[in-house]
Amino acid sequence: MKEKVMNGLEKFSKAMLSPLSYISAAGLILVLGALLTSTSLSAMIPVLQWTPIKLLGQLIYNCIMVIINNLSLMFCVGIAAALAKKNKQQAAIIGLMSYFMYLTAGNVTLTQLGMLAEADPMVGLYGTGQSTVFGIQTVDMGVFGGILLGLVCGWVYNRTCEKQFKGIITQIYSGNRWSFTCMVVFSILFGFGSCFFWPPVQNVISALTDLIATSGNFGLFLYGFLERFLIPTGLHHLIYSPYQISAL
Repeated sequence: MKEKVMNGLEKFSKAMLSPLSYISAAGLILVLGALLTSTSLSAMIPVLQWTPIKLLGQLIYNCIMVIINNLSLMFCVGIAAALAKKNKQQAAIIGLMSYFMYLTAGNVTLTQLGMLAEADPMVGLYGTGQSTVFGIQTVDMGVFGGILLGLVCGWVYNRTCEKQFKGIITQIYSGNRWSFTCMVVFSILFGFGSCFFWPPVQNVISALTDLIATSGNFGLFLYGFLERFLIPTGLHHLIYSPYQISAL
């Protein structure tokens, strides 16, 4: 039992490292873009005010930020591909399609049930528990949603990609297409269910954040512990430090 758990954790850590390996390189490039677009720095170095350089800085900064802002998709596709034992590109494609189906299922559910939040003119959807991803407004699960969907996609793909059906019609759903069909069902159910099970989780996280903000040194200890504990799950970004909270 212990060996199975350790093997599972090892596979999970390797799958997580696949998309994370690009973040360090992206971070360094992002710093370059931030420097080229820095107002204070351009005041000291006039050449940075030259239009071509400003344009270059904006291109670098925004092109990298679109990756940082969509880490959930990166994790979903990257983990699905990393866990696949063969034809990893097929698992990645199914992971990509599953992610968009999950977003759309959440949006349709919120819309049909009258639960879709209206964006505030000043702060947008902040504080509503919802966010807009690729133009689709749904429940804000952050990178955790992508991680969970990627894990399920990789697991399902390994167990269904070799399934073969007989018959002219049913044969269409053999192999990779059967994996896709299974993920259609799961993605829709996951997107639907997230509208109901995730808001209570968000409330717990919010209450925990308030506790950290009002607990002084104990709050700092609790934040540090949770930060280290939750990093492997991708949930560490949901917990704010007391200093971050005071700045919000």
